[in-house]
Amino acid sequence: LSTGRGKRSSPTAPPPEPEDEGLMRGLFVLSRDPAHPPRLLVVQPRLRRGALLDSKLSEALNLASSLEESRDGFEHAESAAKGAPPHLVVQNPASRGRNHADTYFGPGTVDNIKCYLRALDEKEELDAVFVNTLLSGVQQRNLEVAWGKPVLDRVGLIIEIFNAHAETKEAKLQSELAALMYMKTRLVRVRGPGGKLAFGASGEAEVVSARGRGSGGRGFMSGAGETELQLQRRRIQERRLSLLAQIEDVRRTRAIQRSSRKRHGGSFGQDLVTVAVVGYTNAGKSTLVSALSGAGLYSDDRYAEN
Repeated sequence: LSTGRGKRSSPTAPPPEPEDEGLMRGLFVLSRDPAHPPRLLVVQPRLRRGALLDSKLSEALNLASSLEESRDGFEHAESAAKGAPPHLVVQNPASRGRNHADTYFGPGTVDNIKCYLRALDEKEELDAVFVNTLLSGVQQRNLEVAWGKPVLDRVGLIIEIFNAHAETKEAKLQSELAALMYMKTRLVRVRGPGGKLAFGASGEAEVVSARGRGSGGRGFMSGAGETELQLQRRRIQERRLSLLAQIEDVRRTRAIQRSSRKRHGGSFGQDLVTVAVVGYTNAGKSTLVSALSGAGLYSDDRYAEN
């Protein structure tokens, strides 16, 4: 989201970008370019029950690998040869009774991960850090400032995966809608360079506790921050309504096409029956459809196929 920087009075200043473009520029963290898939560092908090740790870590690595896969001309053997993404298992802050409100992890853990990131960056370029848990907007932004990398929590990574693999128009609209609603929960007040106050979900800034959102805080006009937050929420709501309308148009067109197929019937003049197969990602939907119908749909042991 754009921050509240003052407009230049110079006539040579570039025209302001449309609100939708400014909003969408920070919606997805990672590029969809299949030739340059992103590289992630996976951070897995240590669980109290050790039996769950292996399964959670395995799931986190599979999610990260799914995002790193090239979308065009991908071969499963290439993924197996590449190996698992770099990862760390770190002490869960729950051992102290609750996680840290500002960074989730303790200061020592945050510093250790920062050192590990620096060492990895000397060998290969990392695009982001995936923390396999749910982070608040404040925690996410503070970790981004501390590590100097974009940070994705579990929900954020899944949204990025679906966006990376979205091929149909409806799939792209749905992934954008999901990212928009996720961004709405990330709106936190940030103190940028020079002490300027703004609201947003991107850009280098120090995250301020949500406690002071309504008051404006010391040194700022009371209520000014609240007005900016309402503006960002309004822009998100307007874009949400636009996406919902586009999705409805796509579905209406598909319904008309389906109705036309039913009127004309199949090759033997019979009505066509539509059966929906619903299941979690990588659960085996394509394999089941192929087994029942002989359709020969592409299937592989990977997440978020569209």
